[in-house]
Amino acid sequence: MAKHYKIKRSPWRRGTYKARRHPLVYMLMALVAGGLVYLGVIIYPPIYSAIMSWGESQPVRSQPEPDPNTYQPAPTPDPDESVSPVRGPVGAIRAIYAPPALLDNQAAFDAFLDSLPGAGLNAVMVDIKDADGTVLHTSSNENAQSWGAIAENAFDLAALNDALAARGLHLVARLSAFRDERAARANPDYAVTFREPGTTWLDNFPTAGGRPWLNPHSAGARQYITDLVVEAARMGAVMVVLDDFIFPPNSLTPDAYFGDTQNLSRGARLRGFAQTLTETLAGEGARMAIYLPAGAFAQPNDTLYGGPASEILASHLVLGALPYQFPGGIWSEGLTIQNPLESLENTVAQIVMAARGQTDAELMVLLQGGSLPDGVQYTTEQIMAQVDRLSTLGVEEFVFYAAQAGQYQMAS
Repeated sequence: MAKHYKIKRSPWRRGTYKARRHPLVYMLMALVAGGLVYLGVIIYPPIYSAIMSWGESQPVRSQPEPDPNTYQPAPTPDPDESVSPVRGPVGAIRAIYAPPALLDNQAAFDAFLDSLPGAGLNAVMVDIKDADGTVLHTSSNENAQSWGAIAENAFDLAALNDALAARGLHLVARLSAFRDERAARANPDYAVTFREPGTTWLDNFPTAGGRPWLNPHSAGARQYITDLVVEAARMGAVMVVLDDFIFPPNSLTPDAYFGDTQNLSRGARLRGFAQTLTETLAGEGARMAIYLPAGAFAQPNDTLYGGPASEILASHLVLGALPYQFPGGIWSEGLTIQNPLESLENTVAQIVMAARGQTDAELMVLLQGGSLPDGVQYTTEQIMAQVDRLSTLGVEEFVFYAAQAGQYQMAS
């Protein structure tokens, strides 16, 4: 139990009466005292420092025991070491993706970071909200907290950024936008509804794993996404990548009700929100990008994008060029890729050229960073050849991607 302290006050004492001096005497005394203090401040700098710092408290914060199962920031570097924290925007981002499971183990994550020097990388991309709607870091967002959307083993995003900065690395944050089952179930007003308000719509039959989605036409849903994006930027992210920046699949039917659309098409709604996020993040000194898989440029999709995906893009695009997502190739008028697994660099080149034929957005490419989930192995030379091909196409930004950290085979 905390102790209660009383302030001991001295009893007021009545002094003996003395004759008052003339007011001019007091004024002269004050002027002389003030002059002496000013002279002392000028002559002796420590006095100035003491005066300026007077009254500033130095709080003492208790440090909880570290959780061995979640990532904790690396020890603070020696003050003598010249380490400049990385803050604000960076030129060309050359990143590597760190899977969520990697952040649960400090030793493994530190070893992962130690393997990066020499690979020409300057950033790490982490997930902050997954496709289920789980917020993976210790967000202060009131909605996420009240909905129970924050993961039990959530990591400290600001501390992670500081740990990266101490190694000269930038933070890139990725989150699922409108694919968010947790938020849609917790607040039906933000979700797509079934024919009319009151019943939550699912993207498939419940027996087939159907899930609710956030409604892109809902101002509340857009605000929730905006708040999470801004929070990530204020915690140090130089770029925020939005995945699932789409309308739900199977939703172009009368069963899917979106409320007041303000007479905006799907494409116009997504395009307007992308522009708003771009401007908002620019005000925070960060960049916003939308992730699109290669197949998005194969042909227009009225359900997901309200037409061609290129029409909803912001100024930056993260372009998926992972061949295991389309091992049988892509066959369409807008994009044709044969045998994508045989030559990673040729697959990347075809996807980049298809995207450039449809958009002027700045491109960052999500590259295969190692072995494939089905066991297909690539050499370091094959992995790095993708970067060389991008350079010949004038694309300098990329993210190496592997579903598991142990699958990476890029040079280190």
